[in-house]
Amino acid sequence: MSDKTLIGEVNPTKDKPTSLWVGASSVGSGLAFLTTSCCILPMALVLSGLGGSWLAIFSPIVAASLFILPLALLLVVVAWFVALRRGSGRQTFIWLSTSSVLTLLAVLIFVYQGLLNDYLISLM
Repeated sequence: MSDKTLIGEVNPTKDKPTSLWVGASSVGSGLAFLTTSCCILPMALVLSGLGGSWLAIFSPIVAASLFILPLALLLVVVAWFVALRRGSGRQTFIWLSTSSVLTLLAVLIFVYQGLLNDYLISLM
């Protein structure tokens, strides 16, 4: 028997260290998405009729997005490097792809935040 596995097979001993990085990148991507959507989410909630004074809690989160977004990008890159280096299974690559898309979406929201806010204001 050889030590190599096919892309679709799962090797628990090989994927254990990789799953740590995949989990960290997933959490980082989720946090990056939540912190960058802090200015757009309240407007979307107001447009849907769920507005209120509780939306003020989103303002301190804006400062954190400048630190969380680069950290999430770093975690995703390291997780991809570790997964490719170890030849992880298909499920790992699905999780990493989802995490990468979520991080990319967070970056796009951060970059185009002003345009998105202007568009949502025009809908009011």
